[in-house]
Amino acid sequence: MMHGMSVQLMTGASLVVTLLAVAIWCKTSAFKRVGRVSKLIIYPIKSCRGIQVQMAQCTPTGLKYGILRDRSFMIVDVAKGTFLSLALNPSLVLVEPSLRDGGNGIWLDAPGMDTLKIAVDQLEHLATNSPSPVSINYKELKMNGHDCGDTCAQWFQNYLNKPNLRLVYLPMTAPPVLCNTKNKSGSLFQKDDVMGFNFTSSYLLMTESSQDDFAGRLENSIPITNFRPNITVEETIPYEEDKWELVKLGDGPVIQTRKPCERCIYINVNAENGVTDTDILKILTSFRKVSEEKLKSKVVSQSPILGLNMCLVREGVVKVGDDVSATY
Repeated sequence: MMHGMSVQLMTGASLVVTLLAVAIWCKTSAFKRVGRVSKLIIYPIKSCRGIQVQMAQCTPTGLKYGILRDRSFMIVDVAKGTFLSLALNPSLVLVEPSLRDGGNGIWLDAPGMDTLKIAVDQLEHLATNSPSPVSINYKELKMNGHDCGDTCAQWFQNYLNKPNLRLVYLPMTAPPVLCNTKNKSGSLFQKDDVMGFNFTSSYLLMTESSQDDFAGRLENSIPITNFRPNITVEETIPYEEDKWELVKLGDGPVIQTRKPCERCIYINVNAENGVTDTDILKILTSFRKVSEEKLKSKVVSQSPILGLNMCLVREGVVKVGDDVSATY
């Protein structure tokens, strides 16, 4: 399926024409080499720690590696109908997922907790044949997930010492969540842009040089995972990514910028130890508020920017070490 052109089912000649149009468009666009893929990170559970992989499929809803899909799980307070945010629950960054048993399940470890195994294949089967829906609201987004059961719920309730928590899963068979971020000019996304439980876009790209420049302004260094990117790029000029439009990863997938990533208090949480430092956002705000008119049309707030919210144009496989090319 080609994203960024149409998510409707097409057959015969119309499908061939669409695929050919995307291929020609991507081939003839003026791509310039801008760097190299340095990290690929999948965050299977929203607000928890990610898993670095050496290669991944680029799908409309984000990176995928085996059973791992980006932001396919989320912790929900069912009494409030909302998800648990990292800003209010910083210890979630210490919940570490891993793949074991030949990649057939996701295992969770956290300080003071026994290991929890999540059998993803069983969840897929249950979600299809015996769904247990949970409704989630976030701003204008209204979503449904599949309840992962009492064992998972109790694990998170014990870890966070909070009642009414449930772990929910977005099955592969479920309708994806539509990206709908808007500003005064209207939607910043195309009508067929989709995501998982990301809440903004299916891809977040950052460059190592921009992170390094910013980290050099701080009293204490921070990891790039504070910013929770899926794709990081090295060998770049700091903040040059602000100008990128289309981004080609190796010879395969193509993603496209929808907006700069507007940063909030989430980045204050250190991804390695869960300690909060309010100076991080303050310092970023001091020099990374949007000033260029072209960028002002793509943001919704006065928050500082760092990184790119992107969506898929062409599917494919990306690997660490792939060249990265971009159009301006």
